[in-house]
Amino acid sequence: MGEANRKLDAILKQQRNKKVRLYAVFFVAVIILLIGVIAYSTGETIHIKAKVTGLHSQASEELGEHFYIIVNLDSGNVIKLEIPRETSVSGGDTVILNERKTNLFGLTNYSFHKVVR
Repeated sequence: MGEANRKLDAILKQQRNKKVRLYAVFFVAVIILLIGVIAYSTGETIHIKAKVTGLHSQASEELGEHFYIIVNLDSGNVIKLEIPRETSVSGGDTVILNERKTNLFGLTNYSFHKVVR
């Protein structure tokens, strides 16, 4: 009877250790995910002006029609941004963009804000 209890205790200890390891890995994964989400969502947002150099539209059956502007930034980069359908923009117009620098690796995202008239 004593031998059976020791074997049962050993099996239960192994099962408990597996659960502890699983929970530890899960906990570390959740912490890394939270740090990534917080670092990506926080940062500094500023408004910058840019000149529109081109217009582009794209249509598909699944997504509908999307309108884009192509702008030259002061840094020399050329980016393509989606704009709302009701926005009236032509080539050469000045637009204000939201420039967001994240705390995660200093990534920079741009989004359309408005047209300067």
